[in-house]
Amino acid sequence: MNATADQLLDRIAVAVRGNLPPGITPAYLDGFLARHRPTLVSVLERNLAARRRRPRPRLVEAAPEEWTASRRTAANLAAMRVAASTPPDRMTDEDRRILAGYSGWGGLSIEKVADKFPAGFPVPEVRGLIHEYYTPSKVAAEVARVVRPLLPELAERGVVLALEPAAGIGRFVRALSGPGFEPVRWLVVEWSELSARMLQAIRPYLAVYQGPFERWVREHGDEYSGRIKLVVSNPPYGARGVSVTEDPVRAYREKQAYAYFLRRGLDLLAPNGLGVYLVPSGFLTGRAARNVSLRTKVLLHLSAAYRLPSGIFPGAHLVTDLLFFRSRGGRLAEIDAEDRFIVEGRYFEQFPAHVLGEEVGRDAGEDDQTKKPRWGYQVVGEFTRLPDLVERKVCGACELHIEEPKTTPARSRAGLRRQVQADTSGLAPHLAVAV
Repeated sequence: MNATADQLLDRIAVAVRGNLPPGITPAYLDGFLARHRPTLVSVLERNLAARRRRPRPRLVEAAPEEWTASRRTAANLAAMRVAASTPPDRMTDEDRRILAGYSGWGGLSIEKVADKFPAGFPVPEVRGLIHEYYTPSKVAAEVARVVRPLLPELAERGVVLALEPAAGIGRFVRALSGPGFEPVRWLVVEWSELSARMLQAIRPYLAVYQGPFERWVREHGDEYSGRIKLVVSNPPYGARGVSVTEDPVRAYREKQAYAYFLRRGLDLLAPNGLGVYLVPSGFLTGRAARNVSLRTKVLLHLSAAYRLPSGIFPGAHLVTDLLFFRSRGGRLAEIDAEDRFIVEGRYFEQFPAHVLGEEVGRDAGEDDQTKKPRWGYQVVGEFTRLPDLVERKVCGACELHIEEPKTTPARSRAGLRRQVQADTSGLAPHLAVAV
């Protein structure tokens, strides 16, 4: 059901109240809205009426990520030119159709078209050729289908606060928006400046945080911890970069980016909140010590998991698992006996039907998706749909351990100050100040 002008104004007020500029108090905002409400509602009514009369934009029929490399390259360049030259409020339906064809630069060459990028607009990063494989549209659509019936139980006061910590160009956000997803309110984070700009152009109504997830956690983690009801993410799969130290909690110093996103995002969930992650297969079935250790750290309840066909990322042949978690509202004091087979990497031995294709080669339990898999391990098949979600039962008698992670303490500067004082002893005042 479409929102009325009154309802839309109330939603805008909530968003503004949470991001007031310096010097503006909530009381001032409330007074302004009370005084000018009739005028504001009238303006919104006119704009809503004009929007309803506007013809719906023509949708891209085929998923752009499934196009040929040359067609993807041309479509990406066209979309970037539109985003660089046209403000969102002046875009035509044709502009939005062109934007919808953007699929990212994963698996493409940027050297041959480097001179064709719009001047003054962010350009693709070389690392994007390896890591920039956005969530396949059909996978995002299936996640939306199985999550939609769960929204009523996730809602609090009619709202489902949702987080996408590695949004890319918003495939998950798009799939979990629109009819049936009215309660969802998105928190969206994207590190890549190019992806963030494209996402903002494609979805101008979103407030996109451009920067590393670690920085968002440092700035907003305390505000949202325990309030988020839904996390949906296809995190980056490579090694973490310089942002590793921006999260103040040392306990999250994982080397692999997906491991950090997985642990950090899930730990922000409210009790019984739902986490959906698309991650390398090594997390769930890898037998190396680091894989077992990571599964032990992620002590949320694994509701279900599906191993997807390797071909869902065209040209990449990544082996990935789609995981559904439920937050217990705390960490287990010890591993639940019913979960031990998961920690041991034997999930698909218990649920072989959750491998959505035919396994070829031998699973080496790898989580480095930047290298060709050893022993030719692939899952052959065509992804069409997910099975209807049947969640594993959560242990109701398990003892929970509630613990607040400690932040990295600020380094004391007293010792440094005493050293400087000692080193400048006897110098002329102007020289001591310079030191």
